[in-house]
Amino acid sequence: MGEKDIKSEIGARLNETFLVQLIFGILMVVVPIIMMVAVYGFDFNMLFSIISGALLIFYTFRVYYVRLNLMDLAEKASKDLNEEIKTRVNETFLVQLIFGILMVVVPIIMMVAVYGFDFNMLFSVISGGLLIFYAFRYYKTRMNEIIDKLE
Repeated sequence: MGEKDIKSEIGARLNETFLVQLIFGILMVVVPIIMMVAVYGFDFNMLFSIISGALLIFYTFRVYYVRLNLMDLAEKASKDLNEEIKTRVNETFLVQLIFGILMVVVPIIMMVAVYGFDFNMLFSVISGGLLIFYAFRYYKTRMNEIIDKLE
């Protein structure tokens, strides 16, 4: 596989993952704000969703930046750079996985121990689950194939 093919494949996968995470992050910020302003007033659960969404947006841009740098490293394709690419991919995967797990576990604990069933907390759980799903999907199906092709 040529360098141009690798770069275009990485770019396509980055754009897909970036857009999905960005959409969920924006929804997690906008929907609770609208609900707080128009319907419920201030609510701690909705504030949790807003903070989670803002962190997801921040993290999405950070990962996108890191992965764009990986594309530049892929063009150089030396053995040392391949090891650095593997390290960066593993790092971003782990951070994404930890963030997704926290988005699932914390709201579940809060629903079980404090609030009872809450739609806003359920929204955070679903978003965290999707983040975990996309982290595994991207890592297992796409980046490992690309890294193997670089070697």
